[in-house]
Amino acid sequence: MLKTRVLQRLEALSITQWEAARRAGLHRNFVYDLMEGRKQKPQQKTLLALARALQCSVDYLIGNTEEIGSPPPVSEASGQGLPVVGIIEEGAWRRPLKQPRGTVLIQPDARYTGRQSAYLFRGDPHAGLEDGMFVLAVDAGDYERQIGAPAAGNPVIVELRRKALNEVQTVVRPWASGLEMSLRSTDVEAQVVAIVAAAFRLY
Repeated sequence: MLKTRVLQRLEALSITQWEAARRAGLHRNFVYDLMEGRKQKPQQKTLLALARALQCSVDYLIGNTEEIGSPPPVSEASGQGLPVVGIIEEGAWRRPLKQPRGTVLIQPDARYTGRQSAYLFRGDPHAGLEDGMFVLAVDAGDYERQIGAPAAGNPVIVELRRKALNEVQTVVRPWASGLEMSLRSTDVEAQVVAIVAAAFRLY
């Protein structure tokens, strides 16, 4: 029933499986795998996110009712999830985000008291990250106030900015003294914006 209902909502909304997964904050192949029978029993939090993306109730998705109903509210779907504030992708320049790209179902890391957020990783495997994973990051300033400078080699998120074109590129680099200076050029500014605390692949 779940596969049938998902297909009906995809058709009703005129969106692809990959777009539905993106809206839900799930791995981009999640809905495809669900339709192919590779995902049999999604977790409740995954169903909540999928219902929001498909603009229906969870009860409708799993066949408990014939009424489409209303999607779960953001608070119910995301719990204490984190805002997705950017995309890490080597070589990809984008306009700066004016607001988060939604929320992903990742719990904040209790080890850190500072602000935490999530980034979507795109591209070839790098620093233990693979395409479609979400990176849990701690604000660099808050991390330094709580713990101090990152350990040498600890992955950090660097924002490269082309001011003349109002474009940013977000990358991951191992922390080292002078890192920001080494990435700067005449046209590009560099700033460490966050420290990588963990990475997740959501299914």
